[in-house]
Amino acid sequence: MADAQYQRAGAQGDVGHLNIIILTIVLASFMGALDSTIVNISLPSISRYFDVTTAMTSWILTVYLLVLSCLIVAFGRLGDLLGYKRVFLSGYVFFVVGSLSCGLSPSIELLIASRAVQAVGAAMLISLSPAMITAYLPENIRGRGLGYVITFTSLGIAAGPVLGGFLTEYLSWRSIFFINIPFGALAFVLGARFLPEKRSSERGSFDILGAVLVLIALFGLIFGLNMGNHMGWRSFEVIASLLAALAFGSAFLIYERRIEQPLVDLSLFKNASFLSANAAGLVVSMLMAGAFFIFPFYLELIEGFSVDRSGLILVMPSLAMVVFGPLAGILSDKMSNRTICLFASVLYLVSFLLLFDLEIRSSMGFILLALTAMGASLGIFFPPNTHLIMQQSPSQYTGMASSIIQMIRYMGQAVGIALFETVGMMSLHVPGGASGAIHEMVSPMELMHAYHAVFLLGVLLCPLVIVFTIKARDRLLASGEDAILV
Repeated sequence: MADAQYQRAGAQGDVGHLNIIILTIVLASFMGALDSTIVNISLPSISRYFDVTTAMTSWILTVYLLVLSCLIVAFGRLGDLLGYKRVFLSGYVFFVVGSLSCGLSPSIELLIASRAVQAVGAAMLISLSPAMITAYLPENIRGRGLGYVITFTSLGIAAGPVLGGFLTEYLSWRSIFFINIPFGALAFVLGARFLPEKRSSERGSFDILGAVLVLIALFGLIFGLNMGNHMGWRSFEVIASLLAALAFGSAFLIYERRIEQPLVDLSLFKNASFLSANAAGLVVSMLMAGAFFIFPFYLELIEGFSVDRSGLILVMPSLAMVVFGPLAGILSDKMSNRTICLFASVLYLVSFLLLFDLEIRSSMGFILLALTAMGASLGIFFPPNTHLIMQQSPSQYTGMASSIIQMIRYMGQAVGIALFETVGMMSLHVPGGASGAIHEMVSPMELMHAYHAVFLLGVLLCPLVIVFTIKARDRLLASGEDAILV
């Protein structure tokens, strides 16, 4: 039964129609999250199949992150200019074609290239999800829609390792890519039938030079951060990448201020609430990615758990996000987004204090409590944070604002992984670029010391989320500002 909010939504569109729109959008989040985790567990099988090194195989993950992060802003702007439906459905086409090509790849090189095609589609889908929720749904259920995005993202993250292991074990590593095809085809058909034609009232040209500048800047930044600890922070490739990121990033900012129709309207950041809420999302994403990167090492190398048991334990944060994401979305339709984000920020700090307090042979109950607290805080934080940012964005820049949110969060993840890995290595006195298995080079006690150093950093950075959230403000919409189904 539809509740009262959905009944009120019926004044602007059929309730079933709205539900199908939400389903079409959240399937994109599910597929993107599933594909980011389902591949990891199959990398050893892919490496053996093609008889290549793990360094070569790692590019299956790296190229996906690079292409996805670099193109998000460009596709957000294209959505504003060409219409969300056209760009979004094109994303499903690229994603399905890329998935098919991945599954059929006869060589590791073609598999990596196919992952790049897949990432182009993912960038189209991910960049516009918040914008479409904002544009297509009435104001009174937008928070709920954003909560469902978090839920399906969490489901994808949680299901990835389990489904990937099952498919690889009983079918083939190729099946982890083929699984995307029916989901993508279903979503495309639903979108073509039910998504409204909606675009910004603004008409203009696409900022090609700005897109090239930001692409090179982001590529240099993410490549440099990802490769720093593997190639060495003083290696020519890493230094050149980071310098290129600085140079092209500066050129992008200067150029965007001087043109009439920029790829990113920098005036958005003059809004203190828009800036502060995005800054909070950046820090949350940075700490989340760093923690998720480091914690498996604690479980396997310090606690001595098996890979499959560690995988099951690491499902707990995603399950907590599945539970609390929709609840936070519903609440964000009824109360202050800032208040909900502030509660989540405090809980996030508590979760990092719990994670920092872990020791060798900590009880399973305490480990699960810490992970559940972190997952719950993330599920509670992201829907109202996204809702608050989108409230601060002019309607003609909805797609742009949506892509900025996603770009900042992906940048945060790249920075967080690099930062936590670097701090951990420095605590172990292991130089960047060192080869060999870490557990063969140091003792569990030394690993525990590095673990504490990393999560102490998390504890020290968490208050920034609270400060940024306090500085953000909700914007009260006029009654005529609800989304209209066109």
